[in-house]
Amino acid sequence: QDKNAPAAQPKPDSVRPELFKLLDPAQIKPLMDAKNYTEVQNRVTQAEAVPDKSPYELYVLNRMKLSLASATGNDQMSMSALEAILATGKVPDADKGRFQQALATMYFNAKNYPKAIELYKEAQASGLASDQVNSALIRSYYLSGDYATALKAQEPVLQALEQAGKTPSQEDLRLYATAANKVKDDAAYLRGLEKLVAYYPNDDYWTDLLSRGIVRKPGFAEANYTDVLRL
Repeated sequence: QDKNAPAAQPKPDSVRPELFKLLDPAQIKPLMDAKNYTEVQNRVTQAEAVPDKSPYELYVLNRMKLSLASATGNDQMSMSALEAILATGKVPDADKGRFQQALATMYFNAKNYPKAIELYKEAQASGLASDQVNSALIRSYYLSGDYATALKAQEPVLQALEQAGKTPSQEDLRLYATAANKVKDDAAYLRGLEKLVAYYPNDDYWTDLLSRGIVRKPGFAEANYTDVLRL
């Protein structure tokens, strides 16, 4: 062959005619718009019965299933379709993080926190390191019982907010303080309490801060107790 000849281009992904006639967007869209979900499901079922589907055909089929599941509020079908979509390897790189985040959120809502952690981390690796993903990941660590990792991850988030002149949310500060308390990190717990008192003062935060930060400290003199009560 001529060494200077252009290399043969790979054939683009395609869907076989017998599948395309079932999944043709030009036919599916009017059915979805008319909320004729029974007919859409019928087409999906027929498409699932076609043997030896290629990864791209599986991708197209499960995208259709995801649309149907979203329209009908079928969370189980949505999770199954998202799993299958990601497994095909045909998701464009620009969309991968979004799909991973959507699936992670479903696992989070189902309280499967280890799986949610796995997918949120994959979404971050795909370039989707948004505040929303980071916050959900930290909460997944906390709710899974990994308080040490939640505490470690939340610390720089709070620092970055304060350095930017922003007020951390009460939820973030409570998570930080509670995680510190769970792992018996008294210094971190007091830092969290101090920030809660500074930004969201109430009697409970003040009482806890005065008790842990003053009264329980070694060397506290009983003579000063009146001043503490005054505070």
